[in-house]
Amino acid sequence: MSHKVLAGGLIILIALGADQYLRIDSFNRNWLWLNGGLPSDRSSLELNIVASNSHSFEFPDPAQNVWIQGVVRSNLGVPIEGAWVGIRHGSRDESLGSTATGRDGFFRMEVSEADEYVVTVTSPSASATLGVYPRRFMSQRKRILRQGAPELQVDFDLEPVGNIVLYCYDQSGILIRNKDWIGLLPYTTDEHGLIASSAYHAVHDDYSRARDWDYELALPNILIPLGTRRVINVLWEVSGFGKIILVADNGGSGYVIDTQAGVQILLMNYELAKTQARYLNDELRKCRNEGYLLSQNLITMSEAANSLLSKASSQVLDQQYCASLSDKALNQSLHASELLELEKAKQNIDCYRKRPVTVRLLDSAGNPIKDGRVRIRQTSTDFLFGAYVSGSVYRGSLDNPLLDLLSKARVNYLTLHLNWKATEPTPGSYDQKRFEGAKLLAERGFALKGHAIIWFSPDVLPDYVYKMDFQKLNQSVYTHVYDVVMSCKGFVHCWELNEMEVANDVKLTLPQMIEIARTAVRAIRKADPTARINISFTEPYGQHSKNRYSIANEKPYAYVPFEFIQELLRAGIDFDAIALHMYYGGAYFARDLSSISRVIDWYASFGKPIEIPEIETSSAVFEPGIGYWHDRPSERLQAEWITSLYTMLLGKRCVDRISWWSAKDTYAFISEGGIIDASNRPKEAYYALKNVIDSVWDEERGLLVCGGVKVREKD
Repeated sequence: MSHKVLAGGLIILIALGADQYLRIDSFNRNWLWLNGGLPSDRSSLELNIVASNSHSFEFPDPAQNVWIQGVVRSNLGVPIEGAWVGIRHGSRDESLGSTATGRDGFFRMEVSEADEYVVTVTSPSASATLGVYPRRFMSQRKRILRQGAPELQVDFDLEPVGNIVLYCYDQSGILIRNKDWIGLLPYTTDEHGLIASSAYHAVHDDYSRARDWDYELALPNILIPLGTRRVINVLWEVSGFGKIILVADNGGSGYVIDTQAGVQILLMNYELAKTQARYLNDELRKCRNEGYLLSQNLITMSEAANSLLSKASSQVLDQQYCASLSDKALNQSLHASELLELEKAKQNIDCYRKRPVTVRLLDSAGNPIKDGRVRIRQTSTDFLFGAYVSGSVYRGSLDNPLLDLLSKARVNYLTLHLNWKATEPTPGSYDQKRFEGAKLLAERGFALKGHAIIWFSPDVLPDYVYKMDFQKLNQSVYTHVYDVVMSCKGFVHCWELNEMEVANDVKLTLPQMIEIARTAVRAIRKADPTARINISFTEPYGQHSKNRYSIANEKPYAYVPFEFIQELLRAGIDFDAIALHMYYGGAYFARDLSSISRVIDWYASFGKPIEIPEIETSSAVFEPGIGYWHDRPSERLQAEWITSLYTMLLGKRCVDRISWWSAKDTYAFISEGGIIDASNRPKEAYYALKNVIDSVWDEERGLLVCGGVKVREKD
């Protein structure tokens, strides 16, 4: 039935009696009963409101609605009055309304019918502290399934929190408020680098309070559990450098608050500059102690960064000026840090990747040849430079321009997608043509890796796998892996278990996933004892694992690769190398070279070789939400990224293989992320990769080695 309601404002609350209200949103044309039941005769409801506009509202049939109620308490069991409760449709992610708790912490709402709901609770603000109105408790979300019930109960117990309020000034000196902050705080970690619980919830200050408590004008704020240390990771734009993930870590110890509703105000421009300067100065000190030669340009930039930061520290009471000086210091620190990584890498390449080789030439009688003219060129190396090629390449003719281009660039290592669905689409039936094509690639001189022999991602799992219980799955993993490795024995010498820290479409527990890894490794070792086994990880920083803290009554399967490796080693899993993906684009944030260098050093602490099996970034597509390195994507910038990143990686002694992901745009993971376009035209990045390989392969100072060296004698 329709009712004419006069409504001059957007939101109207009408008191209908004790603890019963009708909330009407005249702009969006929806309504909600708050803290009470429906009147027995809604048709008799009279609304006397003086206003200038009117809208008609259709009250839905109550048989199609669902009641959701609950109690919000503190962790000590004390009811929380005035907590905001919002309900969203569980599958469509649309708002179904909101309410607030009463003195007894109770809420009750009628919402439209859905199969599931997500209920979010946010605590009320406390009294003003340091000019802001902090939160007292952690926000919390829960998912509830209807399962045909007309009423649902969901209760909340909220933990006390502290508030880290972020004062952030943009490049124009304007204070960033909530409406412009969304998306800039990807995650927080503990002081050891592991993703840790926190919640983003803006807080009001006098400015937003004076503007009708406009939440868009509130200040960015992070809620953290009391007594815990948190390191803040933000997507930050640095004029003249890029928009990348940066860290504020309070000298490495993280930020901590011990008092409920306590407030710590951070001037983020200054905090970020301090952290980056510390990273730079620590690395400079280490390099000097180890005898690296540092350029005057690097020294000048680092001194400028420290001088600007020192000036900023003396101006902390003038926030805008301090922020401006900090931004300039941050720019210098980032450029200096990247230059340091490259200067260090070039010296490491000479030290770790090359060595003098003495060649003794004998005639047919075994006598030394004196005063002969000799030219030697290196024809192979144990260090592998790779790329991914689609199955359509090697399941067809190997007379392929793509393979020719890769060979000319001295790419000597190919990644083949030998996943479960591709190799065994039906039980016991294997794609022999795929294996035969792989063998031909090996005969052409490429080293081969079998990618994703285990990967529990929906795109690469055959339907029959989903019908197995764990015992059957574990048995099938052994059979499948053993059969595939035996089919490729002698020409595929590396196998990769992929993304086991996050890809779990078969809904395993962590102990079950570890057992699957054990089974797969055992099968590979049995079929080919000489094969190398990689455990491959999609996002080394572990940002995806923050989903563990998203919904309180769910524990999504998601782990930081570092902690997953710890579990593998505790379980005694016998794998050979750690493989870390390095994407930039899509769902992967932009990073600077020094950040990538630090994360590789972090994983090198396990003492295993590091392979970089998947690198990709676009040559054309700009994605503001993930940032950018130095400039907007272009072929030129993609080439610069290859030159810089590969040089830095080659300077890491722990890194023994590097692969761009898709050689060709056609099969790229990141849009236009190949080094060869769809028409087989080499991009600038192709030539950049070729130049990087050439620079360490044929230089007269030595030969690129990572083991044995083969040479060819010339007259």
